[in-house]
Amino acid sequence: MIRILLAAAVLCTLGAAPAFAAPAAAQKDQPLDCKNAVDQVNLNVCAWGVFQHEDDRLNQVYGAYRQTLAPDERASLTTAQKAWLTFRDAECHFETLEHFDRLIHAMEYADCLSELTQQRRKRLESLLKTANP
Repeated sequence: MIRILLAAAVLCTLGAAPAFAAPAAAQKDQPLDCKNAVDQVNLNVCAWGVFQHEDDRLNQVYGAYRQTLAPDERASLTTAQKAWLTFRDAECHFETLEHFDRLIHAMEYADCLSELTQQRRKRLESLLKTANP
């Protein structure tokens, strides 16, 4: 039961943040200036943008590293990556529980996802450099 509630909370968090954050950026019909964002909705949008950028970078490195591996190693990496994604999402849910019901939660959750995703990317970059000296 706890697993179901945790999974539902994570999915709601992932789905809800962009939904309530997007209208603020769309209302302006102009690019959002994240360096000067001050209201929480725009800060949330910017934080999710940073996470998306970090996630894209991770996916590029993951794909490049995966290409250097033998088929059995690829399968092992895929298993490890799936487990890491589960850990990352659960860890960030846990770390941001204090503000789960507040508008700031989306930004905190996205910031946590960004930080852990960046750490994972750096780890895979290190492995990629070792594989391709």
